[in-house]
Amino acid sequence: MSTEEIVSNYGGINGKEVMKLQQMVEDYVLLLQTKISNGEITATTGQTMIPPIKLLCEMNDIILNWRKINRLLPRTDRNASDDAYTGEQIKKMLQYSDLRAKIAILFMSSGGMRLGGFISLTDGTINPIYDDKSNKLIAAHVTIYKGTDEEYDTFVSPEAFRVYDEYRNLRIKFGEQITKNSPILLRRFDISPDDKTARIDNLGPIALSTVAGIIRTVAYKAGVREVSENYKGRYNIKIAHGFRKFFSTTLSSIKTRDGRTAIDFIKKEWLLGHALRTIHSLEENYNRSDRIKLLQPEYQKAVKELTISDEERLQVEVKELQTDLSNMKSVEIDLSEKDLEIQELKSKMVQMEKMMNTIGEKLEVTVIKSSSPS
Repeated sequence: MSTEEIVSNYGGINGKEVMKLQQMVEDYVLLLQTKISNGEITATTGQTMIPPIKLLCEMNDIILNWRKINRLLPRTDRNASDDAYTGEQIKKMLQYSDLRAKIAILFMSSGGMRLGGFISLTDGTINPIYDDKSNKLIAAHVTIYKGTDEEYDTFVSPEAFRVYDEYRNLRIKFGEQITKNSPILLRRFDISPDDKTARIDNLGPIALSTVAGIIRTVAYKAGVREVSENYKGRYNIKIAHGFRKFFSTTLSSIKTRDGRTAIDFIKKEWLLGHALRTIHSLEENYNRSDRIKLLQPEYQKAVKELTISDEERLQVEVKELQTDLSNMKSVEIDLSEKDLEIQELKSKMVQMEKMMNTIGEKLEVTVIKSSSPS
């Protein structure tokens, strides 16, 4: 039937006719259930078949019992069964990547951002962070979805920022004037084999489909794109979301020396951009600077595990050792200072004892003199 025929036959207040349409829709849902049971479609696909029908009815004032219809649909499993990339798989992919691919892979794996985050990611949303004492790069703060209701803060590893900085410097070298509004990934930027010329066709941001295509190509070359037996032809690792899962599982796996989870759950969820207003009532009470100060120490606990290349990981380990050594020296200095203070206190106590003895002796002499006959 056409829309006009549906509205003509089942619109208005004709109860019997509406009931017929209600029954037709319910029969359709039961048909979808049968297809799901037979493996012809998934439960998720079945769920997507109903909203267009509901919209058609609502726009034409046809009132059906949608609560009943929705209850007839099979429930979908909201817990995704796809896997995360492993560190070794990401390392293999980086071996087949150019700078653009490396930036996409490292920003998603070390920052937990979604593929869609690249749309609003500009040079001005990335700010490197340096250690106050050594002035070495320790991370980079990134604002995802800046200027939107979905805006949130996360960080990327020094490894990821250095790759972006290299790409950025190449663009500057070949004449681009980068501003805070410049996208971090260009739609087209090709360098000649001799590295003397570059082709910049479009200074606009790269399309998300292009990013996904680049990663897919790299994954095939690296041999990490495999078909899952459980997915009936689908892949067990989602092409982009697998990096976000790597980030999440890595943060969850970090433990303290006594075996407790090192990174606070709420702060991990904030780094992933999850809204937690229902379970964390203080979320809106933190301003931007407070949130960054809260999150950075948590992120620093995971930098080594989120670093992919062996060379970069060694640099992180060296820095950690240097920090530990510096802390040990500080403790030694504190202890030596405490020892000096203790020695000074002991010396003062000895002096006080001597003074007390002297005073005591003088008192005894005075008492003896006063008690003797004059």
